[in-house]
Formats: sequence, C-alpha cells, structure tokens
Amino acid sequence: MILTFIKNLIADRIKKAWEEQTYEENKTLSIIGKLLNPENLKRLGIIAIVGVIIFTLIKRWSEIHTYRTAIAAEMKKQLEPVTEKLDELQEQNEELRRQNEQIQEQLAYK
Repeated sequence: MILTFIKNLIADRIKKAWEEQTYEENKTLSIIGKLLNPENLKRLGIIAIVGVIIFTLIKRWSEIHTYRTAIAAEMKKQLEPVTEKLDELQEQNEELRRQNEQIQEQLAYK
C-alpha cells in the first residue's frame, strides 16, 4: 500500500517532468519509470536483501577469521615455553636411548 502510494507519487512527478524535459532527460526518466514497476520493485527488493545477506555473511566470516587468527597467535605465544621444554625432553630421551643401546651392546658381547 505504501509502495503503491510512493510509486504513484513518483510516477506523477515523472510524468510532469517528462513533459518538461529534453529527449536525453526523458530517456533517463523512462529508465527510472521502468524500475518503479511493481514487478521490478520486487526484483530490486530481492536483490537488495540478497546483497545485505551476502555482505553480512562476508563480514561475519571476516570477524571469525580475525578472531581465530588472534587466538592462534596468542596460543602459540603461550605454548612456546612448553614447546621448548618438550624439545629438551625429546633430546634427553634420544640421548638416553643411545646410552641404553650402547649398554645393551656391551652386555651382549660379555
């Protein structure tokens, strides 16, 4: 109802302007008039809604991606000492295994 009222109001103004304008201006007004058809208004509305939805999804994805990146960086920073300690323990483990193999070889020769 409101869209019909607005359409009629704009159509009346376009009609008045149409009579007063040159050919090039009339061509532009014709395009605007075609866009204001109810069917075209529905299409434009659907396109606008889809655009808003897509924009919202892209924005939300960007926020999530930024959040995940920040969390990953913070976790990496906090786990750095643990990783260093784990590396040290793995080196000690390898050294103890080598020593154990040497002892096993010495016992095997005796």
